Amino acid sequence: MEVRNGEIILIDPSEGTGGQYPIGLDQCETPEAILSFVRHLCDKQWVTRKQIQFFVNAATEQHGINIDV
Repeated sequence: MEVRNGEIILIDPSEGTGGQYPIGLDQCETPEAILSFVRHLCDKQWVTRKQIQFFVNAATEQHGINIDV
């Protein structure tokens, strides 16, 4: 998992995907958009808690969003 070229890259071990699942940073610019994408990721059978945590941390850091209240 990493952030590069304006994308958050998750690893998808599913067959035929090439192993990467890129998420554009422009798709998660607000807390609402991040939550919406988390809901989308939860529908994927291969996504782990660690990947969701990485996604949320990366998206909030990249956009300067503080979700710790």
